[in-house]
Amino acid sequence: MQWLEVRILSKYSTAFECSIRCERHENSFSFSPAFARNELSGSIPHQIGSLTKLTYLNLVGNKLYGSIPHQIGSLTKLTYLDVSHNQLTSSIPHQIGTHRELNSLNPSSNYLIGSIPSSLSCLTELTSLNLRRNQNNGSIPQKIGYMKDLVYLNLDNSFISGKIPSQLINLKRLKRLGFSNNSLSGKVPPFITHNCNSTINLSYNDHLEAYTHSLWSSTWTFLYSS
Repeated sequence: MQWLEVRILSKYSTAFECSIRCERHENSFSFSPAFARNELSGSIPHQIGSLTKLTYLNLVGNKLYGSIPHQIGSLTKLTYLDVSHNQLTSSIPHQIGTHRELNSLNPSSNYLIGSIPSSLSCLTELTSLNLRRNQNNGSIPQKIGYMKDLVYLNLDNSFISGKIPSQLINLKRLKRLGFSNNSLSGKVPPFITHNCNSTINLSYNDHLEAYTHSLWSSTWTFLYSS
């Protein structure tokens, strides 16, 4: 039996010290983290990739900085990953695409840069993808259209440019689509108003042209502003 210990200290380290202790026996781990909104600071340790049986990881609302370690791709059993509202930088590691059982991915409200990795399209079980309030640039990957179980897709307040890909027509379960405050261009595809019955927000994209036919569907709350 081996013990792997990863120590994360908050700025109140004299009063609060959180230790991740993981019992390892025949590649099996026992792990019960509770790290959301605990004023934790520092970087996410790369040793976290050793927790291969981990299914739930919530680090929301701390003061973590640095990159998301690519070793997180080893956590192939994850169903929930939330690192939002921190101070994380660098790009989204493409290794996250190995999380075939992931249902919810939320790295929003950080300082992540670079393009959205097309490997996210491998997350075929994903129902919620929230990348809002980062500094991601480039275009919306066409392969997002492969993520047919998506119910929630939010890229608001980023630096995304280019056209809305036609492949999004495959996302027939969407209930919330947020592309506001970006630099999208071209016409709003007509299929967007036919896929969902909830809310779509394309506001504050200066070069986006509204498609007038069925734009104001009675089953949609459609927000558009040029």
